[in-house]
Amino acid sequence: RFRGWLQERYGSLAALNEAWGTIFWNHTFSTWDEILAPLPTPAYWNPSHQLDWRRFSSATTVSYQQEQIDIIRQHAPQQWITHNFMAFFDGLDYDELARSLDWVSWDNYVPEGTTPAISARYHDEIRGYKHQPFWVIESPIAQVNWTRYNADLRRNEGRLRSWQAIGHGADAIFYFQWRGFRSGAEQFHSAILGADGVPRRLYREAQALGRELQEVGALLDGTVVKAKVAIATTRSNYWAHQLQPHTELLAQPARFIAPWHEALYRRNIATEFCLPTDALGDYALVIAPSLFLLTDAEAANLAHYVEQGGTLVIGPRSGVKEASNVVTTTPLPGVLQVLVGATVVEWAALSPGETRTVTGTGELLDGSFTVGLWRECLELDGATAVARYNGGEEDGEIAITRHKLGEGVVIYVGLLDDDVAQAVVGALSKHLALNPALSTPAGVEACLREGAPGRFLILLNHGEQPATITLPPGAEALIGPPRTPQPVVLPPVGVGVYKL
Repeated sequence: RFRGWLQERYGSLAALNEAWGTIFWNHTFSTWDEILAPLPTPAYWNPSHQLDWRRFSSATTVSYQQEQIDIIRQHAPQQWITHNFMAFFDGLDYDELARSLDWVSWDNYVPEGTTPAISARYHDEIRGYKHQPFWVIESPIAQVNWTRYNADLRRNEGRLRSWQAIGHGADAIFYFQWRGFRSGAEQFHSAILGADGVPRRLYREAQALGRELQEVGALLDGTVVKAKVAIATTRSNYWAHQLQPHTELLAQPARFIAPWHEALYRRNIATEFCLPTDALGDYALVIAPSLFLLTDAEAANLAHYVEQGGTLVIGPRSGVKEASNVVTTTPLPGVLQVLVGATVVEWAALSPGETRTVTGTGELLDGSFTVGLWRECLELDGATAVARYNGGEEDGEIAITRHKLGEGVVIYVGLLDDDVAQAVVGALSKHLALNPALSTPAGVEACLREGAPGRFLILLNHGEQPATITLPPGAEALIGPPRTPQPVVLPPVGVGVYKL
């Protein structure tokens, strides 16, 4: 099946050998039956071979799902069809898996150490696959049974997580499970009722959430999250990074995405994920954290977005590879070079503890930042310098650029750093008037759903202390403390829902 998939993709063995660059290490194939699955070997596999194996594996699953969808469409055309994704599972191209579904659902199980910001990122990622509301088809009301420690959630945290999902676009929430199993692998997974069937605290928490949704759920029908910022990436990019991270500090490709999403999350700026080939015109800002693998069509779509007035931020390790996972011969950032208006003349991973200092030029950034993980040095070709390295061998070299193109702007950030992402997003949010749902104290998240029924503000206190929040004028309390002349106080693990 893999060989047949490759024949359809490349047409000939000569084309495959050329696309994969198999001449390296004498990997040239003479017949199709020489091509194997990339099972463990003493040395490295060709990364192009590995990437296409992942694409094939995903395509096989997508095809299997489509067989089932076709049967259901034929015999029960009135039925809705969805499928439960897992946001942190990287074995499938979810964009492809989502295409034939009526909407996407996911299982909101978050591994230990998952912060509210990471949970928000997962929801935004899921919503981005169809750019529409989604369902949380499984969610634990308390502890799970399959992590290292299986710590319990705080009291009422199941409710808080459910409202966070709603705030990020969920239209339905399901708990797993109703009653604890007496047998099998998930005997100690939390349930609304224990195996004894006696209603206790978790039952009462689920009951209270049910009452809230009974009261306000109908008001939220028809409302959506309207994101003005998108994060552009692809699963092939994720896989290519994973196959060749170059430094184990970047072995988790989400490390490129996390700083940008968290900077937006902290400011309560609605965000969703997209493909570089999607229609981007409705977004005031598009952030491409690292388009390691890039096609001409993707680059052209990004250029069109910028020329029509969009603001595009591009992160490091972009434009390095062609679609077949071979390195481009065009000076980096490859097909993005004209768009960026600068050339990457040097790049390197930084060892653990190794840092560089970069200082803003005032073009977009002011002040100095200590950065680690990765650094690139740039030469200008139409762009202007936003930040330069300060001290060390790279002293005076350019780290961040800004390029005016058509009616829009491209910012290239040749390093990977949380504080720099915070500063860039902070500057752009003011310049582009990326109005947040609400300014809130640390630990408090604000989400906005809007549509024909109106605009609804959802406040979530993820912290351990009460939070004081100033509501917009005229906010009407549906859940939580009522608005008074004084700011409201939201208790720890508290939720407030307000009609604006």
